[in-house]
Amino acid sequence: MIYFIMILWLVTLVLPIVIGKDSLPEILARQLSGFIKRNSKKDSQYNAVNILVPIYMLFMFTLFVVFISNFSILFKLKFKMQLFL
Repeated sequence: MIYFIMILWLVTLVLPIVIGKDSLPEILARQLSGFIKRNSKKDSQYNAVNILVPIYMLFMFTLFVVFISNFSILFKLKFKMQLFL
């Protein structure tokens, strides 16, 4: 599960930034803004991108931190259990 989240984080956020393409949250925000307003094209797209991308990045970063911290806690518990045995 941890590896799946790390790969998802890498593919959706880091890799598109390195390549220079649009990342997944930007694409989703453009699609969402297209559904919300069809009349004003640029304004609604950039507003949705500016709102949704930081929220998505914060969400993925917190998932990454939570899973890394859980992994380190499990590793410490395993090490302590080996000391008792």
